[in-house]
Amino acid sequence: MKTLRLVCAALSLTVAGCGNTLGRNQRSKDPVKATQNAATDATLNLTSVVATPVITPHGGVMAGPTTVSLSTVTPRSTIYYTLNGTTPTKQSTPYAKAFTLGGTQNVTIKAIAYHNMMTPSAMASAVFSIPTPLPPPTTPNDCSTYIDPCPVAGGVTWQCKKRFMYGVNYNWHNFGADFGGLAAWSQTGVAATPAVESEIADMKAQGASVIRWSVFPDFRGDGIKFDATDTPTSLSGTFVADLNAALALAEKYDVYLMLDVFSFGSFAPTTTSYGVKTRSLYPMLGDSTKLQALLNQVIKPMASAAEASPNKKRLIAWDVMNEPEWAMTGNDLYEAETFHCNAGLQCVNHAQMESFLLSMTQALRSQSTALITVGSAAIKWAKAWSGLGLDFYQFHTYDWVNQWYPYTKSPAQYGITDKSVVMGEWPLTGLTGVPPSTMLSSFLSNGYGGAMGWAVTDPSYSWATTKGYIKDFSNKNACVTQY
Repeated sequence: MKTLRLVCAALSLTVAGCGNTLGRNQRSKDPVKATQNAATDATLNLTSVVATPVITPHGGVMAGPTTVSLSTVTPRSTIYYTLNGTTPTKQSTPYAKAFTLGGTQNVTIKAIAYHNMMTPSAMASAVFSIPTPLPPPTTPNDCSTYIDPCPVAGGVTWQCKKRFMYGVNYNWHNFGADFGGLAAWSQTGVAATPAVESEIADMKAQGASVIRWSVFPDFRGDGIKFDATDTPTSLSGTFVADLNAALALAEKYDVYLMLDVFSFGSFAPTTTSYGVKTRSLYPMLGDSTKLQALLNQVIKPMASAAEASPNKKRLIAWDVMNEPEWAMTGNDLYEAETFHCNAGLQCVNHAQMESFLLSMTQALRSQSTALITVGSAAIKWAKAWSGLGLDFYQFHTYDWVNQWYPYTKSPAQYGITDKSVVMGEWPLTGLTGVPPSTMLSSFLSNGYGGAMGWAVTDPSYSWATTKGYIKDFSNKNACVTQY
């Protein structure tokens, strides 16, 4: 006991087995009291237990090689672990730093923390399953020789992997200029904007597997050429270069793109501002010559260019139009709902918009193997685009939607059972009173096919302070959220 107290005095700390504050000889030298002190020290040693180690991640089916870390909150303790399911002892491997489980493995990690002055911790255990790597299919959806290691009920299938389509809305670096640039305003497209790469790298680092990205939110950019009558004549060279650059970045950072072709804002009247003429989409729907020119000179060549890219598999889907309902008026053709035209837009009825979106879908499908969807503004219009032959449905939710159409209901509860349903927009900051983590867990457990938060470049939703939620959910659901 004398030796122990000398050590304790040198440490000048209070710990189990050292009695009172160390460095102060407050205990009696009386032999009886010394015996009592020794008994007390022994009791303290037996009743003080090292905190149970934490294994991170906590196990499960992994998408590929996985880095594992071990930790305990008890200072100066040592963690010993095994990878074969046996109980660790002090003769097992001592933990020094994070390690990687790779290749084809089904591993049971067990860990116990030891301290010389305390009782060893309880044993922590986690089971990791790392699926057998399989060669990619020869075509995007030829799955005859591929076995999906972790298919998701209700998920969206791409490259033979049925996943919870997980990611974020970018939705642009330069509005209307990412694909083609806008020389009059000194805005460059993807190929000439290095900042785009760092933003995509960041999205990937936070666990995003799919990135939704706007191509022509309106017609202000240089991506499409028009003649004097405002009829589309071709894509520009800068557009093709930017499209290829975007797909190359997706390949580099192992993400997939959902390219949002048009948006409801393109139904604003034609205007000229600061030397840039922004043409309206509205006249093209009513003029067959202009509509055919749009389809044949812009949409088909765009799809063809993507298909010709060596990185074509990185284009997971075309989103034909973002929230077309805001450029519509009148009654829903399939349900007892109405459409309310946004102020300042030139709107069409449901039949006209359906006809246009169908022609777009057919044009894209004729040249591209990517999936096709429409970014509907709300699930209140659940059946609006059911006649387009889409590959999956997509809806958006915000507070105004949630008060009438709660995010906690499953697609089946809204009468949608024929296709996967992706929540293509939800606020990264969460709904009022509902944190992002709760929303994401609900989407996955309720059978949605994916969820993509809005939006990385929209300051109203603070990507910098919310991206941690995105990463945490991805880490906890690695295999099911990664294509």
